[in-house]
Amino acid sequence: MAAGYYAIWFLFKGRPFDIARFYRPDGAWTGYYADILEPVNWEAGDPETLKPIIDLFLDLWITPAGEYTVLDEDEFEEAVSRGRLSADQEAHARSTLQQLVEVIDRGTFPPTSVKEFRP
Repeated sequence: MAAGYYAIWFLFKGRPFDIARFYRPDGAWTGYYADILEPVNWEAGDPETLKPIIDLFLDLWITPAGEYTVLDEDEFEEAVSRGRLSADQEAHARSTLQQLVEVIDRGTFPPTSVKEFRP
């Protein structure tokens, strides 16, 4: 990220992704960035007890027009080939990516709270 750009990250308990809204230095929104993760978790209703976030390498960039690009597939494939991800993690990451692509195509991702957020 270049100097002056910033992002606001959103986590959702039990969801296998996080998502950020990215902004240029002038405050113009540039798009969303989503990480594919093991499900995000914290104790009861207390986000301060956030458990470690496990990133599964695959990411998505989503433009304001709703077009998306899958990122870091090379890092994902390398992690798989080197045994850094279990077979279950690999399957989960691939499945989550496919599910996110489907909801992006339907126009129902990102969640409304992210879409409507204003800094």
